[in-house]
Amino acid sequence: MLNALVVVATLEAKPGQLELVKAEAQQLIDLTRIEPGCVEYVLHQDNENPLVLVFIERWESKAALESHIASEHFQAFSAATKQAVASLKINQLTMIG
Repeated sequence: MLNALVVVATLEAKPGQLELVKAEAQQLIDLTRIEPGCVEYVLHQDNENPLVLVFIERWESKAALESHIASEHFQAFSAATKQAVASLKINQLTMIG
């Protein structure tokens, strides 16, 4: 799927908030993986800084990603973790090879 939209979302949990963020993320993952247009949705934890979590996502299209962002479960995750996340960076990438 060479034309897939790839998203790398890196967030850092605040100290003492990691387990909350991970629990909320697991709920998000389970619901996201069954969304139309979701090719891959995997969460990773940084080996050097365990507060850093990285979502690697692949979507069939920008529209599928936008639908995900508007979904009830994504909005619930965002609201539940808003005060628990110190930083968030999202990169949207196009696979070229």
